[in-house]
Amino acid sequence: GVVGDVRTVLRQLLDLVRPARAGEATPFADDPRVREVVEAVAKIDQETDAWLTCDKTPLSPLRVIRSARAAFPRDTTVAADVGCLAEHIAGSFPFFRIYEPRSFISPSSFYGMGFAASAAPAAKIVYPERPALCFVGDGSFQMVLPILPTAFDNHLAVTWCVLDDRALGSIRDLQEYRLQGRYLATQFETQPDFSRVAQACGCYGEKLEAPGDVEA
Repeated sequence: GVVGDVRTVLRQLLDLVRPARAGEATPFADDPRVREVVEAVAKIDQETDAWLTCDKTPLSPLRVIRSARAAFPRDTTVAADVGCLAEHIAGSFPFFRIYEPRSFISPSSFYGMGFAASAAPAAKIVYPERPALCFVGDGSFQMVLPILPTAFDNHLAVTWCVLDDRALGSIRDLQEYRLQGRYLATQFETQPDFSRVAQACGCYGEKLEAPGDVEA
């Protein structure tokens, strides 16, 4: 715990942080705990970057997420919807690194399916100069399909990456691993072609299935 006058303590902390942001050495640089964290982060980053060259099919979500991070600028406003996506990249790190303040949108846990997908066009209103990118599962995106013509009518450019596993993935996973595969109402026998739905709403839509097509 730290006890002290908030103004004084924050100024002291800033004196320590500013040199680190400028790439200068700090009193903590040789701390073994700090070094351990830095090395662990580098290892996770290296392992995660390996997904950029993973050509397995069906497409790995990590291939899509890491490719998007490589393609989009640092100040992109990123939204991640609930379910497997929110659980996997809710803090953005390590799969999608966030660099700027006020540039990440995520609802909590399983509440509000489709919120992030709907919030992405609003983010474009707040920060019109920033690209807006949303990762969303097929279940969540089905909740808010009217956002497509709404974004088109208001000229709000958003890139939605719909990661389609034909299921409510988070709940299906629970049924698979905790209920020994007793599935109930979590797998879709029929599924809209989201790329064609987007085109019908005046938007650009493309369906990707080959790993080599993701970067383009």
